[in-house]
Amino acid sequence: MVPGEVSIDTRKVALWMAYVVAAIVATSVVLRLVKSALGHDPGGVAQLFRLNAENNIPSFWNAMLFVVGGMLFIVVWRVYHSDAGKARPWPILGLVFGFLAYDELYGVHESLSDPIENLLDLSGSLKVFWIFAYAGLVVVVALLFFPAWRSLGRRLRHLFAASAIVYLSGAVGFELLGEAVYSGREGDMIFGLMYTIEESLEMLGLVLVIYTLLETIRVRAPRSAISLTNGAHTRSNAPVPERAAPSEK
Repeated sequence: MVPGEVSIDTRKVALWMAYVVAAIVATSVVLRLVKSALGHDPGGVAQLFRLNAENNIPSFWNAMLFVVGGMLFIVVWRVYHSDAGKARPWPILGLVFGFLAYDELYGVHESLSDPIENLLDLSGSLKVFWIFAYAGLVVVVALLFFPAWRSLGRRLRHLFAASAIVYLSGAVGFELLGEAVYSGREGDMIFGLMYTIEESLEMLGLVLVIYTLLETIRVRAPRSAISLTNGAHTRSNAPVPERAAPSEK
């Protein structure tokens, strides 16, 4: 590292974000148990950490993860700016993450789906109409990203795929399961377990995609004022072709 250069270890960044996720989830579970034992929420603290609520600590944390991910997609776009084919999808993904950050804070998907659910009298797993509404967006983005994804090295491809699988397992899989078992009763423990797993997977998926984006920048970007490292592995001073990069094997 040269004087004036800031060194960031991508693994440590991801690890600390994972610790925050674990702390938020653990706090939410403990406070939910306390609320159930007392029969009320003292000071509204449990609601402040409720994982499936809005305008609280978990929702702000998720929004922040989306914002960071969106910004990193833009950085990767700048890294690939000389290759139009590879650069094209990255800013689109950045904008999608920006929209999802806004959605996380203000519940856009609920405001869009509630009128349709009421009109069609949907219930159970079909009640989460927003999943089907957003499915088209997911497919379009996946198709746009696929050529750029294929051009990445094997390790980065696997990391991006794992990020998507982990996030969508929570956002789609456990969301549907939770709605299917929801009884409508306050304190439904099975539903609470479902949304706890759902939100945990979503947060971990976002942490993983942020780590993957940092790794993409570490492998591809020339040395600048910010040096990204990965444990004992450091970047060379010049851009490294992804398929030949030792760190991606």
